[in-house]
Parts: sequence; structure tokens; C-alpha cells
Amino acid sequence: MSAPAQGWYKDPYLIHEDRYFSAGAATKLVRDGGQVAYDPPPDVSLPEGDLVPVYTTGEPSGSHAEPPADTGLSWRPVFDYFDQLPKA
Repeated sequence: MSAPAQGWYKDPYLIHEDRYFSAGAATKLVRDGGQVAYDPPPDVSLPEGDLVPVYTTGEPSGSHAEPPADTGLSWRPVFDYFDQLPKA
């Protein structure tokens, strides 16, 4: 059995370039042209087929490592999103 999707994957809904997955579920975190934004996933089942992981820092897609400084990317929106989730 494989682990649930965790990290950045090509957006299976084909709305954005990439979409962040947490514990196998699509989140509202999306990315286009390296810019992170929020857009809730559509209220439909995930399309058939395998999720395609996105490797941007040389690390596996589940990695939470900071991207290289020269990319201009910020992980702060990702961390802000998870900071706002209810605690178990």
C-alpha cells in the first residue's frame, strides 16, 4: 500500500499548474508560474489516473524544505495555510 499523496502534484483538475495535496486530499493551495495562491478544488471526485508529483527543489514532493533563495518562491503561504487548520 502506498502512502497518501503529500506535497505538490500536477493539478489533476487541469485548472492550475500544480496543486498541494495533504494526506491524500487536494487542498486549496495552487501554483501557477511559481506563484502560490488559493483556489479550492472543485466539488467533484478526483479524476481517474495517477497523480504526477512535482519536484522543484530536487527533493521528493512531500518535502517541506525551503526552495533555493534564487527562485523567488516563498513557502510562507503553505505554512500559513497549515497553521490555520484546526488542531486535533
